[in-house]
Amino acid sequence: MELTKNQEFAFASIASMSLISFTNGEPTESELEEIYIQIHECERLQNDIDFSLVALDECRERLEINFQDGHDAILDDIRELKLGHDESVEIMNMTLNVVKSNSEIPPEKMDTLSEICQAMNLYSDEFNFAI
Repeated sequence: MELTKNQEFAFASIASMSLISFTNGEPTESELEEIYIQIHECERLQNDIDFSLVALDECRERLEINFQDGHDAILDDIRELKLGHDESVEIMNMTLNVVKSNSEIPPEKMDTLSEICQAMNLYSDEFNFAI
């Protein structure tokens, strides 16, 4: 299926936030709340809310079935998208908000943030990972 530019952005956003929330096991309640906040605050995700919610369910399912396979597949999917630099930065900032919703940040989440940056051709030093 051919995705529109908006759907590519929505998928990458949802996939990144889902991936970071499943790092270290099931997402916390605060992570889930933050994902829904990000979905509702981002106009581009709201413009195709049905697609965004389906993408959320699909990413969650992939990660629940087998985290490592889902993790690798999601990063591969993100690499294949043709995201602009500004779009990638916006997605990383949403993903960082999910991470920051926790009081404690395991080092594995920082590693996953770096992997997502790599998948979107961003340098992790562009972001303030000092949470």
